[in-house]
Amino acid sequence: MAKRVELGQIEVETMKLRHDALAEEMLRRGYNHQSPYEMPDISYLPLEIIKKRVDLKVALCDLITRCPDCKERYLNKGEMKWL
Repeated sequence: MAKRVELGQIEVETMKLRHDALAEEMLRRGYNHQSPYEMPDISYLPLEIIKKRVDLKVALCDLITRCPDCKERYLNKGEMKWL
């Protein structure tokens, strides 16, 4: 987890909220979501780690590197205009 925080790929403080939002979206799309998430204890982490926010450019790069469909949508259809 520390490396992903350092790279700006996850927000420790909002992991549970993000999981729940993704689970809700999966259910809305008809998928069977069966991975409950329990927020880990983050109280031992330094405040700068807890408060660090996602770097949208890093997240996009990671997404389009790992998912050819996402890359296609981003490059050709403009469906990912959140950047």
